Amino acid sequence: MQFAHGLKLDINSVNEILEIAQKKKYLSHKFTIKCDSFRFIFEEKKFLFYLSKPNISIELEMEKFIECYGQFLTDSLAHK
Repeated sequence: MQFAHGLKLDINSVNEILEIAQKKKYLSHKFTIKCDSFRFIFEEKKFLFYLSKPNISIELEMEKFIECYGQFLTDSLAHK
């Protein structure tokens, strides 16, 4: 998957994308999400985000991540 392989994001950007996903109700967690690391699971076409507080992982489908990533890019350009 070229999208996941070539994607270069810092952890702050990932947390902003997760905030967008949370606003869209793609994530059921009610607490503030602070991701420590993440990876793409090719076989299942989903992203897995690891949080240390609380010590859990969160899954987000690839299509939903791409949608949130697109909004993140649009928002980033609007703030320049």
